[in-house]
Amino acid sequence: KLFCHAQKVVYLPKAYYHYMQTNPNAFTKNMSDLQLVQINHNATNLLNYLENSEALPLNDENIEFFKLNTKIPFLISTDKNMYAIWRTWYPESNAFINRNPAFSLRVKLLQYAALKHQDWLVLWYNKILVKLVYGIIYR
Repeated sequence: KLFCHAQKVVYLPKAYYHYMQTNPNAFTKNMSDLQLVQINHNATNLLNYLENSEALPLNDENIEFFKLNTKIPFLISTDKNMYAIWRTWYPESNAFINRNPAFSLRVKLLQYAALKHQDWLVLWYNKILVKLVYGIIYR
């Protein structure tokens, strides 16, 4: 909410923080029911603020991109229940998957697989690419 009122935004070419997760069982990878409730509450609260605020005029497309970004972490998991949650959160935003310029083709395909209930493909992506390639090879 604070960023909505910023008078100036600057780019800093130097990285001051870098985080690379190599532990697939890390706390941030396993969401509890309480964490899901908190994420939903925070996202809904921010969406309400943005939709009713004059501080930062956003078009509907940007709101839908935010919703898609909010639920992306549900697809970076080997828990199939998370894919079902992805489908239930903000289903209206799914029509904007292909329009989001911030998403790579890989992320768009992952979202389309989840949308079409191709959970086996999302699971394969997480087991092969995320765990094997990023978890072992790039360690």
